[in-house]
Amino acid sequence: LGGMSWPDMDMLPFGVISSPNSGRLPYRNTSLTHDEQRSQMTLWAIVKSPLMFGGAATQLDAFTMGLLANREVLEMNAKSTDNRRVNSSSAHAVWAAKASGDWSYVGLFNRLASTTTLTTSFASLGLQSDQDYDSIDLWTGKTAVQSDGKVSVSVAPHGVALLKLAECAKSGRALLVERGGAR
Repeated sequence: LGGMSWPDMDMLPFGVISSPNSGRLPYRNTSLTHDEQRSQMTLWAIVKSPLMFGGAATQLDAFTMGLLANREVLEMNAKSTDNRRVNSSSAHAVWAAKASGDWSYVGLFNRLASTTTLTTSFASLGLQSDQDYDSIDLWTGKTAVQSDGKVSVSVAPHGVALLKLAECAKSGRALLVERGGAR
């Protein structure tokens, strides 16, 4: 993904989607769970794929609108750099990218059918191992401090944690308070 090309991962099948052979309305809802939809949107955004909605735009519910209109996720898709897969296994995947300023993104994907704690080192993300980092989950708005040289979060089955990270001294506490977090 060296910045010269981007994968086209096809349409995002969220909300009410069409059934190509039915020829009538209403169509069916996506078969993806909310966690699976967040995972798909996160993967498409962090790999900088074109984001093409494949559902019925006139029948958007609040959840689907939240997926498609999350400003910070859209900004990551449009403006992030150095997007890369950090590691991957049959149980998990970790993707990272640089954001503007002193911020970085990390997406931790749980491929298992059970909740699990996913952990990746600061070093694997290109971050200083001896620093603490403020994190904001871009889907939930939850804030936390990541320390001890690693990012560690609990992730729902087939879910994702999409975090925006900055060194504690550089993150700007006002942003964390504004987002509802406190230290």
